Amino acid sequence: MHQPFIILSALNLSLFIMHEFDAFRKGEWRMFAFLKPLGEKFQYNLFLWLHLPLLLFVFYYFGTVIDGGHTTLWMVWNSLMILHLIVHLTALKWKSNVFDAFSFIWIGGTGLTSLINIILILI
Repeated sequence: MHQPFIILSALNLSLFIMHEFDAFRKGEWRMFAFLKPLGEKFQYNLFLWLHLPLLLFVFYYFGTVIDGGHTTLWMVWNSLMILHLIVHLTALKWKSNVFDAFSFIWIGGTGLTSLINIILILI
């Protein structure tokens, strides 16, 4: 079980990081109306800085996958990625949505590989 989980987790994180590249290119911060008064440059910088702890967590998570231990963290990460997909599916209805069908290759792929990871963890 461990080798397929490592490979699937690497794919999961790659898809997630691709989504983040896409999010920066499209200006995902513009989707949040409450940030608008802060100005475009501030929003971008905030979005950028908030991704530093996120990426540190991603690398830590993958380290635990390689080491083979910390299933609670694995469940949390993969559950969050499924929730992330649900949030983006909900955001499709927002006028401020910046993502298109191509973006959902990354977003949906992350959610799908997370679902498969959870199944692998549980069996």
